[in-house]
Amino acid sequence: MHESIEGSMKQSKNRSSELALIMFWMKLRTNLSYDQIGSLMNYKSASGYQRKRVSEGCSSVQKALLINFVPCFLGAEHLTRTQALAHQTIYSKTFFGDNVALILDGTYYFIQKSKDHAFQRTTYSGQKKRHLIKMLSITFPDGYVVDTVGPFSGAANDASITESILQLNDSLQLWAEDGDTVIVERGFRDCIGSLEDAGFEVRMPAFLPAKQKQLSTADSDATRLVTKNRWTVEAYHGRIKKWALLSECIHNSLLPNIASYVRIVMAAINCFRKPVFSPTDTEQHKLLADSMLALSNSRNELADLVKASNLNARTHWTNVDAVNVNFPRLDESELLTLFYGSYQLKQSHLYVEQHFGLDGDFVLQTHSRHPNIIRCRIHSRHHQV
Repeated sequence: MHESIEGSMKQSKNRSSELALIMFWMKLRTNLSYDQIGSLMNYKSASGYQRKRVSEGCSSVQKALLINFVPCFLGAEHLTRTQALAHQTIYSKTFFGDNVALILDGTYYFIQKSKDHAFQRTTYSGQKKRHLIKMLSITFPDGYVVDTVGPFSGAANDASITESILQLNDSLQLWAEDGDTVIVERGFRDCIGSLEDAGFEVRMPAFLPAKQKQLSTADSDATRLVTKNRWTVEAYHGRIKKWALLSECIHNSLLPNIASYVRIVMAAINCFRKPVFSPTDTEQHKLLADSMLALSNSRNELADLVKASNLNARTHWTNVDAVNVNFPRLDESELLTLFYGSYQLKQSHLYVEQHFGLDGDFVLQTHSRHPNIIRCRIHSRHHQV
């Protein structure tokens, strides 16, 4: 990173380009004030001197990175179609074909309440009940980010943001082809027509029909194929929010630089970190993907049985004692196959252990506000759960 900006920054006896780059990333990572960073860099403590030196250094690094570093790792122009196809996963290829699949999703960054009433109204989000700005991320199924666009006001929704992108930004057309897939969430429902007019095949989780309590089998299976690919963009946004400057409430003085900060962090993650989804056992994932696709095209035998037996909520059910049920013991590989993914299995034992009693047996707990309600938890510290 330093080699890419070294020639475009001025050197001085009090500040080298290496030191300026360190201060810039300290600001992003820790969100310390410029005075605090100046103290750590052993700058003079004269009034305003530390703040000015650190601020000027961070500003110079920001401009240099945007010109020399970010275009190499962020933006549709830095990719070819061959490279885009390399970022497709086994699941996206199995479910949607051997084309390019893109995932669109917005994320937000909290900001301070402004004294400008007009700006205050545009940045207020009725959903989050806070002032924020939004950025739209475009990623591949493996979590590699293609580009980010914004910022947009907090009152804008994902559909309106996408509409503006389609009108102003056609860089994706450099390598995108008709029939490529766009994976979105339900908030993009108002711009599906525009995406389809642009030549994309849109995949979105199904909506629950009116006066129905659950999705049909076909809609549930189609939704599961979408969510199996879409989770990577949420995990990627989680990576970004680990930078303190972007995860905390951003000071209004930094508002003009938010988009630049986000783009620099995204480019750095693309450059130095592996994609979110980079499995080592590809054969196992291929088996899971083929199984999911096959089951999504099969009949729901359980639903047919319930319908044929005329079972409903008024049916008299028989209580079954857990002692008389021969429940199978499943290892981790069998659970992965059964649920088609990890689903935080690595954290499940930690979640269970927090409810263990000292003897590792049943734990009966009364409700704090309703003593007549008893919770029963089954615990086994020394056995598989």
